[in-house]
Amino acid sequence: MSQHLFLEEGPYFAFCRADEAKDGTWAAFVTFERRSDHAEDKSQIEAMSHKVGNGYPAAKEAMGAAVDFASQRAAEGRTGLE
Repeated sequence: MSQHLFLEEGPYFAFCRADEAKDGTWAAFVTFERRSDHAEDKSQIEAMSHKVGNGYPAAKEAMGAAVDFASQRAAEGRTGLE
């Protein structure tokens, strides 16, 4: 099972994801895309994915970690798309 959340953070779109592992713990991921890459004249969109962590006891904690990571990295300009 997984959960997804879309955020708009400054010049980036952030796609947050929480995935449940077989042992019942949860992992958190974030994928960034530049807003400017979604312009009508663009046909290719670069993305950078990050594994935030694993072993979270519940989806809420994993998603919270993903959202915090996305907000912080976007604010600092450290998405991997620089």
